[in-house]
Amino acid sequence: MNKEDIRESFSQRLIASLDAMGVEHSRRAPTLARWVGKNTKNPEFARKWLTAQSMPQKDNLLIVAKKLSVRAEWLEYGAGLEREVDDLSHDQKALLKAYLQAPESLREGVRRLLDVQE
Repeated sequence: MNKEDIRESFSQRLIASLDAMGVEHSRRAPTLARWVGKNTKNPEFARKWLTAQSMPQKDNLLIVAKKLSVRAEWLEYGAGLEREVDDLSHDQKALLKAYLQAPESLREGVRRLLDVQE
């Protein structure tokens, strides 16, 4: 995967996470700027994150991931789980446990149903 692909994937995960939090499209860049303690009037750096032109430095990535309640490794590279298992709700943990205890044939069916690639 080249740097462009990494930036594009990061941007998609960032936007999806902001959308999941209910951040309006027009408020995305100012929200990111506020979170990392920068000027919200002209958050050009944040717009670049959102349009896959650049990526945040590690310290800002960690802040943004924490605000979004996602793992930094997932936000940056799509690696591992989106959230820590401890951050899952009781229902989510129960569902994950049931999935992991199910026979492989059933898990395969669930992955197909949800269109999840391994």
